[in-house]
Amino acid sequence: MLFHAQTHNELGKHYAAGEIIFHRGEEANCCYVILEGEVEMSAEESEACWLNLEKLEKDEVFGTTSLFGNTPRILTARALVETRLLTIDQKGFLQWVHDDPTLALRILLSMANRSHRLIDKIIQLQRKQPDGDTPSSQ
Repeated sequence: MLFHAQTHNELGKHYAAGEIIFHRGEEANCCYVILEGEVEMSAEESEACWLNLEKLEKDEVFGTTSLFGNTPRILTARALVETRLLTIDQKGFLQWVHDDPTLALRILLSMANRSHRLIDKIIQLQRKQPDGDTPSSQ
């Protein structure tokens, strides 16, 4: 658990089921911790083209790439159910790591696990392509 129970119940912004937290391409200046609920990370090209990449749950951190560079969001985040999120900017994140140095290791482990899951998903999608048709040859 990332927070003590008393603090945990006092923090966060609420998002309704289906509400967009951020869109792909938007400016990124913070990351999020899921206090309650579930968040879907998707590659969104348009309303008609929506690729669900992963579902995140309580205590997971997402949007962390915004803390390590000036890059726009690469995915769209949407609340799947009523969700409560804690927003952390770069200054707050650095303070958090200063107060709890093991946090950096937990974040890196989380990022590594998510990368592994996404690579597995890419491999599964590649295997579903008809023979001879790879995404790069279309």
